[in-house]
Amino acid sequence: MIEHVTFGSTQLNFGTSQVHYFSRIFNVESFNLLIGSNGSGKTSGLLKAASLVAGTWSEGESGSVRTTRNSRVASTSGPDASYGVIYYTALPYRKKFKQTAQLVDASPKWSEKREIQSIERFREIAENLNSPTRLQATIGYDYEEVAELFIPFLFALPIELNDKSLRDDLALLRENYDGPFRSEPIRQLGEIPALDKFYDRFFRTLSDALDKKSLFGQQIALATLLKLVDEEYFVDDLLYGILDDLHMIRDEHSEHREMGEYARMTKATLHYLVHQNADMEGSIEQSGTRLRFEITSHRTYQDIVGSDLPIELRWENLSSGMLSLVDQFTHIDSAAQQLWDRRIFNLVILIDEGDAFLHLEWQRRYIALLTDFLASLREKFPFHCMQIMLASHSPILAGDVPSCLVQNLDIMKISAKTFGAELDDIILRSFKSSSIGEHAAKHIRRLHALAKEGVLSPFDRALIGEIGDQSIRKAILAADASKS
Repeated sequence: MIEHVTFGSTQLNFGTSQVHYFSRIFNVESFNLLIGSNGSGKTSGLLKAASLVAGTWSEGESGSVRTTRNSRVASTSGPDASYGVIYYTALPYRKKFKQTAQLVDASPKWSEKREIQSIERFREIAENLNSPTRLQATIGYDYEEVAELFIPFLFALPIELNDKSLRDDLALLRENYDGPFRSEPIRQLGEIPALDKFYDRFFRTLSDALDKKSLFGQQIALATLLKLVDEEYFVDDLLYGILDDLHMIRDEHSEHREMGEYARMTKATLHYLVHQNADMEGSIEQSGTRLRFEITSHRTYQDIVGSDLPIELRWENLSSGMLSLVDQFTHIDSAAQQLWDRRIFNLVILIDEGDAFLHLEWQRRYIALLTDFLASLREKFPFHCMQIMLASHSPILAGDVPSCLVQNLDIMKISAKTFGAELDDIILRSFKSSSIGEHAAKHIRRLHALAKEGVLSPFDRALIGEIGDQSIRKAILAADASKS
């Protein structure tokens, strides 16, 4: 087990005897939280630790790793081939470093498309966190979005509808309502009954014509239209071309309309749905303005992500916070498998700002969910030794970690009891700025139940001593005293 790494005047403690003792509540050999103000060196410290353990530091740099094996201490400046390191950061700006057989950067690649590495692995981890999900694909449109395109177009440009009734109603509306139809068309749709009635009839004519033209016509065509508009194609040319193709308008210059990309995308989407949906589970569900189907294989997922088809993908029953966490744990899980397959059985996981961008409630749950993930990870890959170090700005995380496992780079020693402490107290004492985390609360409830039965172990009593809230600590001890 790694005891500490040293570089310059800094020493990061990983696995002292006290750390090892209390880390059992996290299902690992050592669990450490690294805190400090901006610029204190948390990120550089983790990167340096990764380089020292895996042996990838630059020539001319110095440092050492102190390990214990069978109670024997060894200090070395070189890599130990029995240790593998996983580095993860949620931050988009990160320092690049050399990856080796012992060092895997599990951080997501920041690009326009954030791809899931494996939907099977993603589903498995979500299930382990009691958040079962499935990947849902959708092709469709919103009625209001389409109206915002067609209403200004119909009133502002000199087009002539082939349907006489619609043509007459449009002429009457143009005569009586010479208003700014190019602005706020949805609001006007609700305020002018005649406009509402006209557009409803126009849209039914449009959707019927699209459905007659091809299978799933209106969903595919209008989803494609909205996608091309988002990509800044010429809106008026697209609308002219669609209506002319459906023979809904008289247009003497239809050969000039830019319909090539629209025609290609609608044809490709229909071809995909009809001929390449062997991996879809069950039939395509058609509901109003949308088509829905489930994606069950990673190959199908990659086909969609790698295309420009108007198909939206969404994980069902996952909030944005849980989605972010499952994605993070999926990356770490994949990296752990790489090291396990290389027959590396001692694992160090370094997580920099893993709670970044999370809502307050998800920060509160982060340690608890990470602990659950680590338990499932170890069940799948039974590493001999697992050591975790987190770096964070969040005072909430410190409330889930006993103070002996918290290292503040701004001060030498954490004097405050952080585990189960009030948030304000943690901020003032540990983070030097002006409630209880879920993981700590779970163990406090467990300790209280054991105290009422009078069956506290020496470890339980030691953990009670780490509780920062005096009233909680006294209440548990009082329950225990009543049984003695």
